Amino acid sequence: MRILLWSEIFWPIMGGGSQFSADLAVELQRREHDVLVVTRRDAASQLETDEYRGVSIRRFPFHEALFERRVDDIARWRSLILGLRRQFEAELVHTTSFGPSMWFEAVTAGADSAPHVVTLFGEEISEAAGLESTLHRALRGAAWVTAPSRATLEYALRLVPECEARSSVIPVGCVVDARHPDPAASGAPLLCIGRLVRDKGFDIALTALPAILRRRPDVRLRIAGDGPLRELLMQQAARLGVSRAVEFLGWVSPARVASLLAASSILLIPSRAEALPLVGVQAALAARPVVAAAVGGIPELVIDRETGILVEPDSPEALAGAVLDLLERPDQAERLGRAARSLGCERFRLERVVDAYEALYRRVVAGGSAAGARPCE
Repeated sequence: MRILLWSEIFWPIMGGGSQFSADLAVELQRREHDVLVVTRRDAASQLETDEYRGVSIRRFPFHEALFERRVDDIARWRSLILGLRRQFEAELVHTTSFGPSMWFEAVTAGADSAPHVVTLFGEEISEAAGLESTLHRALRGAAWVTAPSRATLEYALRLVPECEARSSVIPVGCVVDARHPDPAASGAPLLCIGRLVRDKGFDIALTALPAILRRRPDVRLRIAGDGPLRELLMQQAARLGVSRAVEFLGWVSPARVASLLAASSILLIPSRAEALPLVGVQAALAARPVVAAAVGGIPELVIDRETGILVEPDSPEALAGAVLDLLERPDQAERLGRAARSLGCERFRLERVVDAYEALYRRVVAGGSAAGARPCE
């Protein structure tokens, strides 16, 4: 099948949604589908025509043209995309993230008339202010709508209720290493991974740290990621007097995530908003317990007291208490980690998730919709 994958963000800019989009594209290509990724170009160092593990990529400076209202550039990119779509002749278009570049997808959609699958991740939803009309149009025009969690799908259905009959939950997935992970080493640090933005709640983790250190002065926290709040978070750590216990690692490559999880004791997800965080799936497969805020799709990933611990959102006290509970009961932490891996292998294996998308694609292409389908629900 010829699949046009339209992704607002794609490699080498990696968040949870874009990492999954990249893994999905690679696995589809491996299964002998012909995949073309169209995405935005954010820097001159990024190639317009590129390749990621055998998947062809075309990048366009969508944001620059739209936000600076460069009429000539908008017309030029529109014309180039029309030509690209006519040449590629996609049988299906899958939009795997949402953003301003969707305007270019919408105004060139007639070039191939392929049915359209739209997937929404929490990152795109939280940044959708001012783009609601584009999102509404995308949902209304889709042959099928998916989301990685029921919570995210319900958000889409509140926007466009008529999508319910052509929507389903398909979670994110990861490649499963057949080797069982080693237990966490004694004194292994706590870990946060993600963009340094307000929704990730890393300020909550820092606020919880003094209470943790009062009972466990040996504890260390590693924060992996970059973003606009990096300087403010470092200043917060200094004000709280915990700078020596915190290591800001900056941006880390996707390949390094597994080793960071293996070297950690507990993954913290103190988010204020989430769809279904890929890093939580990665932690489960690494047999590491998660302490997470009970927001968005997180309760669909973390089963409280069975595969991790859910805490009240925006509560440093609750976060500190749950972390101390696991640190002081390592046998409990190991039990939760084993259960998390068992669940992860069952529900979040990449091959199973791509199976669900393949089945959905076939239904959509065969009938223009996927009526009656509920893949991976």
